[in-house]
Amino acid sequence: MRAAPGRYRVLKAIGWCLAYLTLGFLLFSVLYVGLTRGILRKASGGLAEIAFVEGLCEIVGFGLITWLIGFKVLGLGARDLRWESPATGVPGMSIGLILGAAAAGLVVLLSMPIGGAHFVSDSGTLGDYLGKVAITTLVLAPAALGEEIMFRGVPQIVLGRAISRGWALIAISVLFGLSHLFNPNPSPLAIVNIALAGVFLGIAFYAPGGIWTSFGAHLGWNATLAAL
Repeated sequence: MRAAPGRYRVLKAIGWCLAYLTLGFLLFSVLYVGLTRGILRKASGGLAEIAFVEGLCEIVGFGLITWLIGFKVLGLGARDLRWESPATGVPGMSIGLILGAAAAGLVVLLSMPIGGAHFVSDSGTLGDYLGKVAITTLVLAPAALGEEIMFRGVPQIVLGRAISRGWALIAISVLFGLSHLFNPNPSPLAIVNIALAGVFLGIAFYAPGGIWTSFGAHLGWNATLAAL
């Protein structure tokens, strides 16, 4: 990759990214369909169980393709892909969780005076609420890590070596936003917001802690939005 000159180097990087995403999605689909139609259907799995399994399938599917394309074919190492050691990864994940939660909390607070959002009362207790938040965070964790492996793993590193970190971060963030077009009732503003969140996560990916920092920020964002 480093020896490929000019335009050929960029096209080669794009080709590897497309191959990575295509193979990863195919493997994820096989795993997900097999589990949801087999094990989960027999066990009458609900939405939470399905979401949890979907995240696990993303981790396994794109993890295997990372090993195949990233490690074996392209010769990248764990440090190249920013899989940091626990000594750096754990503090990075903790900082990411705080930053992601703070960003999501700020968004919700701003939506109240600007968008007219408001909280409503329910009949649950504080213990019920904290229990639901803990379960929701656990359910959302695999999907957050799976998406970080999918977008901020091989693609951002390979593309960044060809066109620079900054341009790669923007390109992957746009792709990250477009990938959420299949969310329930997406709006243009929502897709732009998700793409901007992708920029935030891309910056976290290059911060100390690597992919663990971006995973923490991703989970902190998702879990806080769900909690609030």
